[in-house]
Amino acid sequence: MCIHPNQVELVNRIYAGKEPELAAARKIVEAFADAERQGNGAIEVEGRMVDSPVVERAKALLKKEASKVESD
Repeated sequence: MCIHPNQVELVNRIYAGKEPELAAARKIVEAFADAERQGNGAIEVEGRMVDSPVVERAKALLKKEASKVESD
């Protein structure tokens, strides 16, 4: 929790996704979109099973990062 507006930038930096996590999230979202177009509901990305809940977490991370970038 921030009690002063000057703290927001620091908190955003600390809690922002790291680039490897963001790259993995992008890959998951893109691969799942391709799979859905082919009628698949679960896929494997880099040895991990990916289904809707995993994709939603990846999208949330990317959305959070986009919001942070827009506020900078």
